[in-house]
Amino acid sequence: MRSAFKQRILLLLLFALSLSLAPAARGAGGTTVLDGVDYAAVYDYDYYTRTNPRVLRCMGDNEEAVLRYFVEYGMAEGQQASARFDVFSYRNMYQDLRLQYGNDLKRYYLHYIYTGKAEGRRAVGVTRLRDPVTKLNGVDYAAVYDYEYYTQRNPDIYQLYNGDDVAILDHFVRYGMDAGEQGSANFDVRSYRYQYQDLRLANGKDYRAYYMHYIYAGKAEGRTATGVTKIQDPVTVLGNIDYSPVYDFYYYYGLYPDTRPEYADDDLGMLKHFVNVGMEEGRHGKENYDQAVYEELKEKSHPDYKKARAVLDEIGWDLMAAFRWSASLTYYGHNPNMPDTADMGTIWYADYGFDNHRGNCYVMAATFCEMARLLGYDARQISGSVPLASGGYGPHSWVEIDFDGSTYVFDPDFTYNTGRNGFQIAYGQSGTWRYQPEEVME
Repeated sequence: MRSAFKQRILLLLLFALSLSLAPAARGAGGTTVLDGVDYAAVYDYDYYTRTNPRVLRCMGDNEEAVLRYFVEYGMAEGQQASARFDVFSYRNMYQDLRLQYGNDLKRYYLHYIYTGKAEGRRAVGVTRLRDPVTKLNGVDYAAVYDYEYYTQRNPDIYQLYNGDDVAILDHFVRYGMDAGEQGSANFDVRSYRYQYQDLRLANGKDYRAYYMHYIYAGKAEGRTATGVTKIQDPVTVLGNIDYSPVYDFYYYYGLYPDTRPEYADDDLGMLKHFVNVGMEEGRHGKENYDQAVYEELKEKSHPDYKKARAVLDEIGWDLMAAFRWSASLTYYGHNPNMPDTADMGTIWYADYGFDNHRGNCYVMAATFCEMARLLGYDARQISGSVPLASGGYGPHSWVEIDFDGSTYVFDPDFTYNTGRNGFQIAYGQSGTWRYQPEEVME
């Protein structure tokens, strides 16, 4: 710090020496013209040297050196050099300037010199940001975002962007919405999600989708967006089967603490756990229910899982164990006797694999998909293509499962053919295939 300070003092002294013989335009407030620009609107020598005595000590009475210091350093730092112009006040006052200049303070001085003063713009006395920005890339976030509310609750964000309302809104849109941050007293994304079953079924835990729904539809519809602290009307229907006679979300949540870490605020996920895991384990879903109805619904729920259940009983009820089993099937390859399209459906391929212990990538993916679903995961078999060693792309199938908002690939055939890990890999991950998904199989 001392070295930098010494360098600046030396530079200022050099300014003073180099300018000692230069002509200067001097008014009542000292020299105001430098390199053809008159800074009188934002600069007064007497005011500046009185409020910045350190500069005066360095420059002596060299007015042009003082002005040059202000222009080359003071303006960028936001120094006030005139009682008639405060750059922070000017910035606070005008949204149109903030949208153009952000935190480039020097440009505000120049705007006032060339345009703002003549327009009669206010340049002092504004201590709070006026009309904070709410629009970004054509979207008005005012329904879910308030600058004052957000910055007061997130002072670290305010400090990070030096109060720049454009940058702070951009941060909220890019990062805050995905994290479920509250940007306004009038909208709490968790409350909105808890209140409406239709939105939970459509959007799951995609917080951003709830903000956008409220902006484009929910507010106009008069939907409640605050004050709801627990899930309302929990989901009881899955796969067109109503489990309400034997299942209650809050009863199941309270009785089985092992479900809470993953499904505490996910009623659809909790219902899937009950149907795919709880019923298989004989868990109670409701305090009072008819056991005969429970068994009837259990049978309806798992008409196609018996073969998968038998394998899991043998190898253990574990996702990795299921993956390894599917990756160990004897590879049958692509030939006329083994289709490699989505047309046959997951169950057909799975039945073939469980019955014959062999098959192609579609069979491997289908058997794993069936076992993953039985283990309580929302698994999807994907039909698509991957690059061929001979060039071009060839048909391929794998499984997708979402974890913590991210989609992962599970590819038993990749492990079988390469010997490398195909369990829970990301799309585009180094050392894997370039997957081109085309459709989710029925």
